[in-house]
Amino acid sequence: MTTPPTSGPALTCPRCRATGIQTLANSPVQGVWTVYGCKTCFYTWRSTEPAENTDPEKYPRHSG
Repeated sequence: MTTPPTSGPALTCPRCRATGIQTLANSPVQGVWTVYGCKTCFYTWRSTEPAENTDPEKYPRHSG
């Protein structure tokens, strides 16, 4: 399980790489998961998702 960041560099959107990320929700049990949302492309993800969904370097690039 991935632990949500509590400090450090700003989050980057995995899809569009924007830095305008906001925390949308936190789990009822502190530290279990956090839902983030990109203000630019509206992509949302939970901190517990696999790297393909949360890491800009591993997010699939789409051509077109």
